[in-house]
Amino acid sequence: KIKMGLSSSVPKGVSIVFEPVKGTFDFTKASISVGDEAIPGTYLLIVNATLQYKTKGSILKLVIKE
Repeated sequence: KIKMGLSSSVPKGVSIVFEPVKGTFDFTKASISVGDEAIPGTYLLIVNATLQYKTKGSILKLVIKE
């Protein structure tokens, strides 16, 4: 089974939801929501997947503009 997660902190006002977050699947969708309280800037988010005790990460660049 695969488990999705984050290895980095998420900026204030930002949320990330994985669908599905764990199980057996070929792909997952990460929905990123940015609220009004989010501070503009560039953020690096590390998304990871764990399968059979091995973790692989990818870096996403999130740019929040005014």
